[in-house]
Amino acid sequence: MPKAYLVWLFFNSSYQFVNAGGQAITNSAYNAFEKLSRSFTATQNGFLYIYVANESNVSAAASVYFDETYIVHEK
Repeated sequence: MPKAYLVWLFFNSSYQFVNAGGQAITNSAYNAFEKLSRSFTATQNGFLYIYVANESNVSAAASVYFDETYIVHEK
């Protein structure tokens, strides 16, 4: 099973780490499309770092692709 994630890290306005979270793909993503989405509300001013990660073994039978990555910001 591939190991892939949507990850977020939140830092305050002084660049000090506040919290983090993530969501891994599930077994249903094996040879199929799976949408990963995450909601986040900042409790203070700061910076949100968002990325996708693929920690799968290169020789694994299944590949992981990230398509249509986007962020919606609401104020």
